[in-house]
Amino acid sequence: MRKTLLAALLVGASAPAGAQFNAGVGQTVGSDGYKETAFQAEIGLGAMSLAPSYSFYSSDLTTSAFKTASARAGFDTRVAGLGVTAGTTFKEERYSNFFAGADAAISLTPGKGFTRRIGGPGRSQAPAGAGLPPAGYGTLRQEDVAVRLRTGTFLLRVLPLDERVIRLLAPDSYASLHKLQESLAGSVADAAARAGVHQPLLMFVTFFGLQDQARFVPEDITITGRNRFFRPVAIVPITPRWSEQQLSQRETASAVYAYEDAIALFEPFTISYGGVTSTDWERTLPTLDRERAAVLARARGRP
Repeated sequence: MRKTLLAALLVGASAPAGAQFNAGVGQTVGSDGYKETAFQAEIGLGAMSLAPSYSFYSSDLTTSAFKTASARAGFDTRVAGLGVTAGTTFKEERYSNFFAGADAAISLTPGKGFTRRIGGPGRSQAPAGAGLPPAGYGTLRQEDVAVRLRTGTFLLRVLPLDERVIRLLAPDSYASLHKLQESLAGSVADAAARAGVHQPLLMFVTFFGLQDQARFVPEDITITGRNRFFRPVAIVPITPRWSEQQLSQRETASAVYAYEDAIALFEPFTISYGGVTSTDWERTLPTLDRERAAVLARARGRP
């Protein structure tokens, strides 16, 4: 994969005059000596495109740097687009990861010429290699990874119910959320399948009343990412009075929401309700990266 990235950069440097070529490098730093460097490139010639990326991160909690490489090849016309992505996190400290995927898009109102699609040239790059960390070594609290919004009548908390996230929580928090996920797995899967979604992104949603008769509309929690707008495809209530859609002061109502799997969990997105929007998730991503490195270090050090 590293050879693929180098080859792609050389191709971009010698590409024909009509080709599109973009490249860049970014760096993120944080506490505990955390530092990540990411290299990205995009090469497009007509409908064809190639987008390789390479990144590595380290911290004071690790003895070596974790390196990830990936590439996407795409074919995007004004009517339809198709892309294939593959990558790997190279083995370090007994951890490695391989990932692959595909994306497709179609335009109902195509215009003239070629167009940029979800996966085509100019797309938003996704941090790759977010593999499944070992359970039982996390230290984060639920509040550390939850997105929060406040309206005039209630507080709203949205927490990704995804193993790649909840395994970074403290053991008691992970155990309770993992049990919740398992207990509702069948109900959520059936509800999402009826909407045509077979691998949904799950969110644990809680409304907290700030005053009596605080009304809420469950379907109005929306996610915006990669310039797309997502409404929940299924909602599975947890608390018994959910259907009343009304809270007393200090009362809570919870449910598991299912969204389309097109949402990129490890890229910035916003969550909105009733005109209030939160960008908390973008600020949470570096925290997840640092804790993932720390979890791997703790797992390595335990006999």
